[in-house]
Amino acid sequence: MLKFYRTNPKQVLHVGDSASDVLGASREGIVTCWINRNNRVWEHDVKPDYIVQSLNEIEELLMTRKN
Repeated sequence: MLKFYRTNPKQVLHVGDSASDVLGASREGIVTCWINRNNRVWEHDVKPDYIVQSLNEIEELLMTRKN
């Protein structure tokens, strides 16, 4: 998809709630956001770029990234 739309992976935010979501997007160079609704501990070497606890926090994150 990134190649098809000629999009820079650093201009894409992938939001996911599992390690496989974050790790897969990170491998492609995409900016990642982990939704940690249950206050879990991240136990992987590759860290998400952002961590939020709810979808409501995504709007603020996007507005911050825009500026």
